[in-house]
Amino acid sequence: MTFFDLARRNVSRHWLRSILAVTGIVIGVIAIARWVSSATVSVSCSTIWSPTSAIPSSSPRR
Repeated sequence: MTFFDLARRNVSRHWLRSILAVTGIVIGVIAIARWVSSATVSVSCSTIWSPTSAIPSSSPRR
């Protein structure tokens, strides 16, 4: 038996456990993708604008 034959037999024997495992993997991937997406947006927004960027410099220009 090859690995895929064993995997197919295991899925057919334990179909509920397999469905729950696939559901958990999908939820985990979506959660990580949302976390990475929100972290990227917050980093890019903080580098584009900062609270001190609107305040003019107090040093005299030469």
